[in-house]
Amino acid sequence: MADPGNRFPWELALGAFAAASILLSVVLAAAGSGAPAIVLAMLGVGLTSSAGVVAWRANGISRPGRARPASTVDVPPAFDRLEGRPSTTRTGDDGADFDLSSIPEFRSRREVASIPATPRSPTVAPETPARPVPVPDGAEASVRAFADAAGAVAGAVLMRRGRRLVAVAVTGNWGAARDARPGFGGTGSTSLPVEPSGAPEFPIDDALADALAAAPKAMPLERWEELADVPTGMLPLLALGDQGVAVVVATSHRRKLLALWVASGREGSRRYTDRDIGAFETVARERASILVPALLDG
Repeated sequence: MADPGNRFPWELALGAFAAASILLSVVLAAAGSGAPAIVLAMLGVGLTSSAGVVAWRANGISRPGRARPASTVDVPPAFDRLEGRPSTTRTGDDGADFDLSSIPEFRSRREVASIPATPRSPTVAPETPARPVPVPDGAEASVRAFADAAGAVAGAVLMRRGRRLVAVAVTGNWGAARDARPGFGGTGSTSLPVEPSGAPEFPIDDALADALAAAPKAMPLERWEELADVPTGMLPLLALGDQGVAVVVATSHRRKLLALWVASGREGSRRYTDRDIGAFETVARERASILVPALLDG
């Protein structure tokens, strides 16, 4: 197809002939020549229509915003096939290809090396130091009275701190108490050291805490030889038995677990009688009030 900028203006020529024919037909009609005037008028109308068609086609070809057919649009590849790098060749509006790398500003941008981003180290939350367990006044004397009520080798008072029961007062030697359990080679010696060692600790959740707060009596773990012997909801307490605990007494304050009094086995691996267990309950009940401030602080 010829370049629209160099084509002959046929629409102008046809328009001129059409105007001349119509003007001449008017002159002949005024002179009384009817037939020639009609012929020239019809010729003028035909030429005018032809000029309009030619002008419309010329406008459609050279209109600036008209899109080219899809088959003639050149889509530059995302990467050069030979070098494997982004292509710098682009196609202009006139259909001509040009190289972007010939532009100094574009070339300088491509030559700047990209600076890799420095990876950030993962943020580690600082560890929250554990709060010290407050030891109420009289707790040490109370736990000694609890252990002595039935001759336990060791005793302790456990209170809840977060998700654990931890000792706030300890008496006797829990390491030796573990060795004195039945079936663990206990010697039954009466010369056990009195320094506290390895006080028991225990994980606890809300369900177990509520169950312990509602427990009415002492629980002799040393008598739990079968699963049927374990009270409902108290199965986790078997872990305390592995730490040398033989008897557990739970006390509560305003329907909330206040403390767990624990006693090891006694010397000679002799089991506790019902009277002994009642003595543990009595001391725990009488001395429970001194632990209330520690419960409020925790």
